[in-house]
Amino acid sequence: MFRLFLCAVSLVLAGLGPSGGVVAATPTPDAVGATDTDAAFEAALDRYIALIEAEPIDPVEAARLREDVAYLADGGHGPALNLLAIITEQGVDRPANPQAAYALYRLAAQAGSPDAAINLAVRDIGSDDAAAQAEGIASLDALLIREDVSDTQRALVNGYRGWALARAQQPDPADTATAISLLEGGLLADPGNAAFNRALVKLLEPMAATAAERAVVLDHYQRAGQAGDGRAAWKAGMMYLDGSLGEPDPVEALRWVNVAAIAGLDDGVISLAVMHAIGQGTPVDGPRARALYSDVAMRGNAHALRALGAMLIFGEGGPAEPARGVALLELAADAGDRLARRILDDIAPQLPDTTDWTGAVLDARSSFLRDANLAPTDLYGAQTSASAAPAVMTRPE
Repeated sequence: MFRLFLCAVSLVLAGLGPSGGVVAATPTPDAVGATDTDAAFEAALDRYIALIEAEPIDPVEAARLREDVAYLADGGHGPALNLLAIITEQGVDRPANPQAAYALYRLAAQAGSPDAAINLAVRDIGSDDAAAQAEGIASLDALLIREDVSDTQRALVNGYRGWALARAQQPDPADTATAISLLEGGLLADPGNAAFNRALVKLLEPMAATAAERAVVLDHYQRAGQAGDGRAAWKAGMMYLDGSLGEPDPVEALRWVNVAAIAGLDDGVISLAVMHAIGQGTPVDGPRARALYSDVAMRGNAHALRALGAMLIFGEGGPAEPARGVALLELAADAGDRLARRILDDIAPQLPDTTDWTGAVLDARSSFLRDANLAPTDLYGAQTSASAAPAVMTRPE
């Protein structure tokens, strides 16, 4: 579910990843004044908030909302174009389409929407194109001198300027200090902004020498995790587990690791499996651990393939399936998992040296790949989990 930040003067939509939808506008009515259009947009925005807070989202209402917002956007209404871009980017009513969303953000910015200009700049900065990144930073700087930019929007602009500085591989001390100040200002406008919190952690964590400083780092990880950032939630769990805050707290660690797993982070599911397997923060539950490893192994994760393979070989959490276990270890090793290769070398003298055994392992490899709908090239050693920047939609102050 998408996260909302709502205050008296501002609404900031957070927790977005790559999303979209194709634009389908209906003709604009000839006689709708600006006041009526603004009022219609406010009503559409209220419907959007109610829609994405529902569980599950009503597909009929989602389709109607897109049609109504597109109706307003077709007349060049900047906020409506921006909302249509957000709906398209999120994939609220149809498959996500970030390319279509980007084009809509550009149209909305050209129509004068500061929110859309922020969204467009942030997506340029987050791209791999150096020229687009420079254009995005320049766009943020230009927003600061516009008279139609509200105080809330200005704080968000500065927050994203800090986010841009923090993205540098090795920011110099002056840029680090500036970025921290800008990010902290941005968080005053949107305390749960995952991009701001993750960027601030990147800068603060290497300098966190005291328990109090580490507690600040944890707070930012938790804020980002609550906004749907699985990696941040997992990091919060690991801080509770490794004693960064004093005595390890496996129960609290389990809670945050579970948040990461729900967000779809491989490391979250794998850590949850480990905690169930050894009884950290929860009673030992081998079958649960085996099922969790299986879920991630089916995605092609080498770590999960190795862990599940070992459980199958030794009959942990269920019946022993040695041929299938060895097959999964081989797949993990082929994907670059060194520990899987070491386990295979260690157990090799104990394995049968027969044609039937070799055939059983080969059949198990093929069966797993077929069932998971994977090719050997789909296997991977680590999941990439870049933190997406949220989209901005503010109400007038």
